[in-house]
Amino acid sequence: LIAWTLVRFFLARQRGHSGSRLHVRLAGTFSAIAIIPVIVVAAFSVITFNLSLESWFNDRVQNVLTHSLEVAQAYEQEHRYILSLDAIAMVTDLNDAKPLFDASPLQFSEYLGRQAQLRTISGAFVLQSDGSVLARATADRGPRMRTPPPGAFETARDGRPLILAGQDNMVIALI
Repeated sequence: LIAWTLVRFFLARQRGHSGSRLHVRLAGTFSAIAIIPVIVVAAFSVITFNLSLESWFNDRVQNVLTHSLEVAQAYEQEHRYILSLDAIAMVTDLNDAKPLFDASPLQFSEYLGRQAQLRTISGAFVLQSDGSVLARATADRGPRMRTPPPGAFETARDGRPLILAGQDNMVIALI
């Protein structure tokens, strides 16, 4: 738009219209006044944006991300270990409470809930080998029961807990 205006004023000056020289000077002056701040702001924005991107991807940030990943993996491993110990202890207690299950499955579910709460486990389920639920105890926002993957029951039969990573950032023990 500015270039077109300047060309038009220049053509008017060539034809000798009155005041055309003044128009060219005024248009040139106002154009310079308008363009210079735009160029300064654009240059400042590009430099700031480049410096910001470089700081996001520098070695220090990369090291922090790598170490935080290592910490998260160590935490997950520790959580898996603690969960496997809790699962073994809980199975022992539940096996001792088998007469309660035979007498009253509802009271056994309450007992299962107390066991889960004692071990700060968000949910516990007693399953048959076909995956059907015999007893359940979950917190209000606890996990929903998902069918274990094929072959999980066979793998867990030896009495050692099978630790599975859930899809919703949950770690599950099957024993």
